[in-house]
Amino acid sequence: MTIPVKINLGCNSSGRVEIDGHNIADQATRVWITAVPGKPPQLGLQLVHGLDAELAARIVLATSTRNALIALGWTPPQEPPA
Repeated sequence: MTIPVKINLGCNSSGRVEIDGHNIADQATRVWITAVPGKPPQLGLQLVHGLDAELAARIVLATSTRNALIALGWTPPQEPPA
C-alpha cells in the first residue's frame, strides 16, 4: 500500500506536510526521510504530545523477523482482502 505524501518546506517556519491529502504540519515537530538504495524511502514523523488521531498502518516485517515472531508464538493477523 502506498500513501501519497507531499512535503513543502518554506522559509520562516512555514510549510506543509500532507499525508493522503491532510495537512499535519501543525502537529509535526520533526520530519525525516530515510533512503536506502534498492529499498523504498521511509518517512518518519515526530508529532506533538496530545495529538488525537485515527490512523491505519500496514506494518511490513522482514521474513526472518516474521518467522522468529511466529516461532515465539505470535499469530500474524489475517491479510485484508484486496
